[in-house]
Amino acid sequence: MLVFSPLAFWAHIAPVASPTIAHGGSWHRAFHQANHTISQLTTAEKVNLTSAFLGPCPSNSGSVPRLGIPGLCFDDGRRSP
Repeated sequence: MLVFSPLAFWAHIAPVASPTIAHGGSWHRAFHQANHTISQLTTAEKVNLTSAFLGPCPSNSGSVPRLGIPGLCFDDGRRSP
């Protein structure tokens, strides 16, 4: 399910170069992997990942099953009665 998100504006932006901190080591690999994954996402999938909707949790994000990206459950913790 796709829901409009104010973040949809940013969905068309291409991956950016890694910041200065990511010139080597595991951070460099992590930024490379993230940019590679983002480059495979369609605009609709980017919007789906950055949108929130009601579901089993108070707020949920979409998923991208074809890339193995699960949806996320957002909850601030226990609610007092």
